[in-house]
Amino acid sequence: MPDPLPRNAPPTDRESRRERSRDRGDRDRREYSRDRDRRDRSRDRDYDRRDRHDRRDDRYRRDDRDRRRSPPREYRDRGYDRRGGYGGYGDRRRDDRGPRDDRGPRDDRGARESRPAAVLADPYAHLRAKAAAVNKLDPAERARQMKRAQLEARLELMKKQVRSEGGDFDSEEGIWKTLLGGIKQKEIYVGNLAIGQVQTVHLQELFNQSLAKAYPETAAPGCEAVTRINMHSEGKYAFVEFRTAEMATTSLFLDGVELMNSPLQIGRPSGWKDPHKTMEELKRAEEDLKLFDQGVDVEAYRREEAEKLRAAAEEKAADGQPVGEPSKAVVLDNMVSRQDLGDDNDYDDLQLDLKEESNSLSKGLGAVVRVVVPRPPASDLDEFFGRGHYGKAYVEFDSVEAAAKARKGMDNRTFDGRQVVAKFATAAALAEAAAA
Repeated sequence: MPDPLPRNAPPTDRESRRERSRDRGDRDRREYSRDRDRRDRSRDRDYDRRDRHDRRDDRYRRDDRDRRRSPPREYRDRGYDRRGGYGGYGDRRRDDRGPRDDRGPRDDRGARESRPAAVLADPYAHLRAKAAAVNKLDPAERARQMKRAQLEARLELMKKQVRSEGGDFDSEEGIWKTLLGGIKQKEIYVGNLAIGQVQTVHLQELFNQSLAKAYPETAAPGCEAVTRINMHSEGKYAFVEFRTAEMATTSLFLDGVELMNSPLQIGRPSGWKDPHKTMEELKRAEEDLKLFDQGVDVEAYRREEAEKLRAAAEEKAADGQPVGEPSKAVVLDNMVSRQDLGDDNDYDDLQLDLKEESNSLSKGLGAVVRVVVPRPPASDLDEFFGRGHYGKAYVEFDSVEAAAKARKGMDNRTFDGRQVVAKFATAAALAEAAAA
């Protein structure tokens, strides 16, 4: 049998490794326990903080609820009765809890008699009186007031829409400038672009050169017609913004022009509103309110007016073609020749003769307001004649009846060997012709 190791013998390598392993395990357990205690303390602090916040919020809500339920202090001091007060609010204390001087004498049973509360002014007395006055009105008068309120609201809403554009509303000229000053009025849509070929510089060059003939002032540096171009990321379409709304309207005549072997599609952008239609609606709203104040039945008046317009629209030209929606303007085809537009004297004589003839045809129903004959520059007469408004004449009257009578008298009339075709023209077409 081998001799045992002495008591103070040094440890072997195996025992040393075991000892180090036990030390590492104890150290890891201590660190884990310390981290766990730290997490528990942090969680407890969060819970305590959350509880304090919840108690504080509950206290705030409770105080706010009591504040809203309680009447003002001056009502409580006067012994305000919650059962007889306005809105159901009142003092929750007994009537004899007021100041000593305000308590009444005791009765035979020893109870104090409460003195009547002071008379308080009703803050909504004017509204109650107004509602009572309306309820006492005759049903017909009440309906009349409601109808007038509707007409006023409609007019104010239209005025607010005009004011939202940032212009003034003091005069008709200011309203018109406001309507034409919007972004949509000065912008056009250009589609069917040659993808990968057409760039913004090509569109800018096209519109600037085309409009320079109609607007010579845009030829100066810094006064170009095009101010901004927003093109699609893939080059499919673009939005072109011009310096004025008239330039944008004139650029619409370039619809169908080829650019890099691709015909352009030019039109108004989405969200565009016809300023002439907006102006007519505004005038119509003002006229409806004036007619209503004069005692006229507005709905019956408008129905009768619509019937007249519908009857006029049913008239057909001799060739069976429709004459268009009745309006105050008439457009005459085959009325103007190249010689009339090329010579200044012939041009002035044409306008004068057309005005005199139109006044004679519409005599008794109205008069001519203006005569518009679009005229391109003399150098471009051969290029633009017969395109768009060039070659047509427009006559504006002060009433629809006068325009209808003059159109009927001019239609199918032979003028200088040409057969004239007369139709009604819209306000937008008349404005475009005047700008051209």
